[in-house]
Amino acid sequence: MRLRLPLLLLALLLCLQAYATHIVGGEFELQHLSKNEYRLSLNVYFDEIYGRQNQKDGAVFVTIFEKGTDQAVRHLTLPLKETSLLNYTNVAVRVAI
Repeated sequence: MRLRLPLLLLALLLCLQAYATHIVGGEFELQHLSKNEYRLSLNVYFDEIYGRQNQKDGAVFVTIFEKGTDQAVRHLTLPLKETSLLNYTNVAVRVAI
């Protein structure tokens, strides 16, 4: 019990620098194509100004569950297909660092 505080302080001293990046947001889009055919898309909004470019994932792994039983029905991989720039419409919303 008495070692917790010194160990915590030691761990904090050993971490001289830490880096992080984050996505700004995202959304899944499910589009019905025909009878039992759907298109699942994921739009991810990444901060190109403050985000670290090497932290982008090339693909996202998705699991679809059956609503009534909560059982996994299908596993999908959604690859990164394209990127495009979006302009901020409200500059006041930007996160300050």
